[in-house]
Amino acid sequence: NTQSLSIPFPQTQIRNIHFPRLQTFRIHSIQILNLSPWEVIPSNSPSIYHPNSILNKTIINKLQILIKNIIETYKDQIQIFLEPVDLIEWEEYSKWVYSPSDLSLILKRLRNEWYRSIEAIMFDVNRIEGNAVAFNGVESKIGIDARKIKNRIIKAIRYMMNNNGNWNEGGNGNK
Repeated sequence: NTQSLSIPFPQTQIRNIHFPRLQTFRIHSIQILNLSPWEVIPSNSPSIYHPNSILNKTIINKLQILIKNIIETYKDQIQIFLEPVDLIEWEEYSKWVYSPSDLSLILKRLRNEWYRSIEAIMFDVNRIEGNAVAFNGVESKIGIDARKIKNRIIKAIRYMMNNNGNWNEGGNGNK
């Protein structure tokens, strides 16, 4: 009873995505769709991630502390990325950015156990920079600050995961 849905995208590769009790969808390149791993991997499928990237409550709590520490340490640089962009004040933003992300959204998703893997969190962190660059430009102060913040958060997450979730809770992403 498996059916395929073909979505044409130019210059892409075909990938199959299997959903239990649903249909199989044939999608031409996940990258073109720009979906995070969380959005396309069924919860009961075998993981394609490194075992340390699967989230549990302990790791989720440590990630929240880590991100909050980075926010506190770099609050002047991070301020603009703490909350969603005001779409009333910046009407044009939604024309340039189709999937907004900010640190409050990431913390909320961690708190609600929305993420299934470290990769999905890093996808959203990367999206903060991508959105800032798309709207403001790669060499703008906001674009540069977004890159710095992204690099700090991802470096801290990688450090934590390379140490099996063990890190100094006083750490601030400078490791």
